[in-house]
Amino acid sequence: MDSAILHAIVGALGAGALESAKDAAKEGIAEAYKKLRSTLSNRFGSKGSLETALTSLETNPDSKARQEVLQEELIASGAASDPTLRDEASSLIQLLERLQPMDSGSQVAHGVWGSPKQTEIVVRT
Repeated sequence: MDSAILHAIVGALGAGALESAKDAAKEGIAEAYKKLRSTLSNRFGSKGSLETALTSLETNPDSKARQEVLQEELIASGAASDPTLRDEASSLIQLLERLQPMDSGSQVAHGVWGSPKQTEIVVRT
């Protein structure tokens, strides 16, 4: 077999495997996000200022101002100290971190959980 053809086959398989892994990771991230969002709505209401802040952030996730408003609403509602939300957020962050080496343009949000006064959102690129 021609070594150029062999290299092409290996390269194609490697690229395909990487893209397949990205797609699987993205599906897992979408599911984890839906779960976190659903838990937040079910536990703390799907109406009101918390939902408004979250919806606003979803339309412009890079906005520092919208991140801060959501942070305030999470603290005010008590959601910032909810252990289930903490666990689901941690799971989502882990999935995002696994995808990040595959996709250099991704952002990962980190939260410091504990008392509401310790909660913060940091976005890194």
